[in-house]
Amino acid sequence: QPDAGAGDGSLAAASAPAPAARGFRTMRWKAHDGVVLSVDWSFANGRLVTGGEDGKYKVWDAYGCLLYQSRPYGHHGASAAAPSGPVLPITSVRWRPGGESFAVGSFDLLLLCDASGWIMHKSSPKPSAPAGGPQGPPNLKGPAADGTAGAMPSSVLSMSWSLDGTQLAVATGTGSILIVTPLGETVEAGPVSIELASPDCLSLTYSDPQAAPRPGAGPELPQQQPVDTVTTQLHFDGERILKTSLAFDRVVVVTPRRVCTYAGPDWTTPQVLPGLHPHTAGGPALRLVVQAPSCLASVDTAGRLQVTSYAGRAMSAPKFQGMRAELLSKQTLALADDAIAMVDAANPAHVRVFDTNTGKPMQQKKPRGRGAGAALPEDGTVVHPQGVAVIEIALSQVGGTAGRKVAFLDQNRDLYVALVADASRSAHKLCTMVDSFAWSTDSNALCAVADDRMSVWAVPEACFLDPDLLPLCTHVHDTRSSPGGVGAHAGALAGQMGLGSAAGGSALGPGQAAGLGVVAPKIRCFGRGRVTTRQGHNGALVTHLVPLAWYAAALERCVAASRWSKAVDLCRIVARCEGAASRGEQGYLLWASLAAMAVGAQHIDTAKAAYAALGLVDKVQFMLYLQSIPSEGARSAELALFRGTDPMEVEAMLLGAGLHYRAIKLSVRTFRWDRALELGTKHDLVPVVLWHRRRYLARKAGKGGRGGGEAGKENDPGDAKAPDLGEHLPSYQAEEAKLAAAGMTRLDDKDIKARIQQEKNKEAQQPGGNLNRQRANINFAY
Repeated sequence: QPDAGAGDGSLAAASAPAPAARGFRTMRWKAHDGVVLSVDWSFANGRLVTGGEDGKYKVWDAYGCLLYQSRPYGHHGASAAAPSGPVLPITSVRWRPGGESFAVGSFDLLLLCDASGWIMHKSSPKPSAPAGGPQGPPNLKGPAADGTAGAMPSSVLSMSWSLDGTQLAVATGTGSILIVTPLGETVEAGPVSIELASPDCLSLTYSDPQAAPRPGAGPELPQQQPVDTVTTQLHFDGERILKTSLAFDRVVVVTPRRVCTYAGPDWTTPQVLPGLHPHTAGGPALRLVVQAPSCLASVDTAGRLQVTSYAGRAMSAPKFQGMRAELLSKQTLALADDAIAMVDAANPAHVRVFDTNTGKPMQQKKPRGRGAGAALPEDGTVVHPQGVAVIEIALSQVGGTAGRKVAFLDQNRDLYVALVADASRSAHKLCTMVDSFAWSTDSNALCAVADDRMSVWAVPEACFLDPDLLPLCTHVHDTRSSPGGVGAHAGALAGQMGLGSAAGGSALGPGQAAGLGVVAPKIRCFGRGRVTTRQGHNGALVTHLVPLAWYAAALERCVAASRWSKAVDLCRIVARCEGAASRGEQGYLLWASLAAMAVGAQHIDTAKAAYAALGLVDKVQFMLYLQSIPSEGARSAELALFRGTDPMEVEAMLLGAGLHYRAIKLSVRTFRWDRALELGTKHDLVPVVLWHRRRYLARKAGKGGRGGGEAGKENDPGDAKAPDLGEHLPSYQAEEAKLAAAGMTRLDDKDIKARIQQEKNKEAQQPGGNLNRQRANINFAY
C-alpha cells in the first residue's frame, strides 16, 4: 500500500509479510525533490509511478529501484537542462488496468506513457467542441482540436481508468470531468502493425518480409517505411474495441459482442471465436489475451483462464490449488502451442506449467538420488534455484514438448532458463541486470538486453548439454553503438515531436537511463533475424539485425530434418564468407551452435566435426572415444554423463541395457564405493569391485608420499595386495574378512582382468554392438 503523504519528498511502501507474521514491512526512500503529489501501484506489473512537485514523474519497482524518471516539465515542456519558467508539478498519475501504460496529468498537460516511461501521446485536458453539437470528450492523440483554442487551461487533479482500460476519466481544476479515449496507439510485431484509428476502427499495415533488409546490410537500422506495404481498415460497426493483441502474424480484437482473429493474406475476413464469452451475453469481459502460433489464452474479469484455438475450439482451462488468475498479466503468463506457464501467486518462486490440450500439469522427469525425506516438486513445477520471486516468464515457441524451455526473470533482474519437461536439471542463470528478454518466433534463440548490451543465445539449452559451448554460441552487441538508435535518431525524433532536445550522442550507461530521461532498450519483437526495440529519449523504434539468429534458424531446420551434411555445409559456407578464426565471428558462433545441437541429438560424427572446427581438441578426443565404444547403450550413457545427467540416471540406463560392469565402473569413477559393492554383490562381481578398491588405495598411498623408491614399487596400482582393514569402508571390511578366511589375501590380476574382458565381450555381442571396430580380442579402454 503506497503512501504519498510525506512532505519531504520521501515515499513509503508497505507490503504484507507471511500470514504468520504480524504487522507490515515498510520501506522508505527519497523519491522527489519536493512533495510527492501522486502515486499509483500496478498489480499487473508490480511497478509504481509517482508524480512530484519537482515537475517529474518516475517509475519504480516494488523494492524502491528507480527505473525511469522524466525531465522536469515547465510552461514550454521538458528540456535537456531546465524548463523555461516555473516548474509545473505533476498532480496526478494512474496506471492502466493491464499495466501496459499509465497516464500523467499536470497543468494543461495530459500524457499517455508506456510502462517503460517513454511518452506515447501528449495532449491538453480541454474538452473538444464539435461543430453544431455540445462539448464532447477529447481524444488523447496529439494536440487538442481547433475548437479548444479558447478554452480555459486547467490542472488535472485526479484520474481514473475504466475497468477495460479503454477510457480515462479526468477531473480538472475548472470543475469539469472529461472522458478521454486514447487513440493512435500502435502495436508492431514483425511485418504487421496495428493502430487504433477510432474507437471502432483499426488501421492494419502489413509489409512484405521479402522487402526487408537481409543480413549484411549493417548491424542496426532505424525502422523505416517498407517499400511494399498493404494498409487495411478494420471496421466494427459501432462496437467499441476493448482490447487488441498482435503476435505471430495474427491480430486478435475484442469487442463487447465478439472476439475476432485476423490472419493473412486476407486481412479483411475475420474468424469469430464463439468459445469465448462476450460481455453482452452475460459473461465477464476479457481482461488479458496472450497468443501462441496456433492458440491463445484469455483471462476474463471473473478470474477464469481459458485456452482456445484460433478455429474457436475450447482446448482447456488449467487450474491448480491457490490459483489467482485475476492477478495474471502478460509478464506472469506465457503460452506455447503445447504448454502454458504462469507464476504461482501464492509462491512466486514457482512457475506452474500445464498441457494446453488437457489442462493437466506437464509431466516431468524427476530428479534421482534424493534422500527418503526429501520432497520432490509437483508435476509441472519449475522452481527458482534460490527461491527468489519470479516477476516475468516466457516460453520458447519452436520445437516439441521434450525441448520446450522457459525463461524467467526474478526480482533481482537475473535471467534463468530451465527445461520444462526435465525437473532433474535445475535452472541455469544466463545473465544479470536484465532490462527485457524475448524468445525468437521462428527459432530457439533467446535475446536479452542487460547493461546496454544485447545478448543473443543461438542455443540457450547448451548450458544443459555442454556449458563450455554457451559463451561460444552467444552474440553480444553494444546497443550504445546504434547509429540511428539511442543517439541521433532518438534525439531527432524527440525534437520533431516537440518533446525536448536530447543531448547529442549521449550514451546509455548503468543508472543513466533514469537520470537522463532515456528509456533502456525494450524488446518489442524478435524474429526473422531481427530484434526490434523501443529505446532512446522517446522510445524510438530501432531494428537490430542479428545474422546469427538468421543462420541458426536455418541450421535448426536442417537438424530437425536430420540433414546433418547440409548443416555442416552451411557452417562451412558461413565460415568462409564471414570468418571463423576467432570468437564473435559469425562462422565461429555457428560452428558452436551446431556442436550444441549435435550433442543434444547424439550425432557424434557432426559433433566431432564441429568441435574440430572450433579447435577444442579435448572434446574431439572424447568424441573419438565415444565412437570406439561398441554398444549403443554405453555410448548413450557416456554422452549423457558428458551432458551433466545425474550419475544415478546414467546408472539406470546402463543397468537397463544389461551393462553391469559399466555400471560398477561408473560408481568407481564417481567414488560411490558402497554402491559399487552393492552392484557387485548383486551381479556376482565382488572380486572385481575389491580389486578396483585395492588399486585405488594403492594409488592414494603412493600419491600421499608414504613410501618412495622400493616402497613405491610395492604400492604399484597393478599390485592388488590387501591393504590394512582400517583403510576400508565398513562394508569392504566385511568382504575382505571373508577373503582372508578363505585364504585369498591377494587377488590375481590375470583372473580379474580376464573376468573384465569377459564382460566387455558380452557388451560387444549385444544387438547393435560393433565387432568389426576392434580385433578379435576386444580391448577398448574403460
